[in-house]
Amino acid sequence: MTRTMANQGGAAATPPGFRGPGAGGTAPSRAIVGGTGATPSRPSRRHPVHLPNIERHNHPVIVFLTVCTSDRQPVLATPAMHALLLRAWKSAVKWRVGHYLIMPDHVHLFCSPTVREAENVRDWAGYWKGLVARAVQGYGPLAGESGAVGAAPSQTGPRSSGPSPMADDSLWQRDCWDTQLRDVNHYGEKRQYVAMNPVRRRLAASPESWPFTGTLNELRW
Repeated sequence: MTRTMANQGGAAATPPGFRGPGAGGTAPSRAIVGGTGATPSRPSRRHPVHLPNIERHNHPVIVFLTVCTSDRQPVLATPAMHALLLRAWKSAVKWRVGHYLIMPDHVHLFCSPTVREAENVRDWAGYWKGLVARAVQGYGPLAGESGAVGAAPSQTGPRSSGPSPMADDSLWQRDCWDTQLRDVNHYGEKRQYVAMNPVRRRLAASPESWPFTGTLNELRW
């Protein structure tokens, strides 16, 4: 599998939980630790770098993905949007979603390719982001099922035509942040980080009390 390095539409904001170097922090990496030395896992940078997946014998490819809303709009943590995201992920079959957590302005999820030559994770994320954005506007294959916040007035079924795929600009940031997990411990660390997100933001008293989370597929190391 090959992941291309590309950015569209300018800079993307730093993902949740990380600060850029100008704010005294660092952004996440797509680096894998291996060989005789360790590459720092969080270099100082502000833009996503989509590196190719590294395939290792008898180890799965599991990617930790963060997708943010445009201007960090707090519109995702609702039952309707939760249901719409689940339908979009089930429709985007080139990658399978494992554990996920939906915050008001961003989504964390773990995913794994379903085929050897799967599209790169950035393109895959762009596909389901477009499905969700068009459904919210009342267009596309999921429009008749959405009921999400901001959806167009009820119609008799989804429209067969509508805005272009780039109409998701008003809902999502153009890019995303992805990190290939290097081992089972790295996976566990990220799972714990994700689970505590609502608690850190004072949106829930405990990880178990946050309703917008779950697991679509078990991604085992």
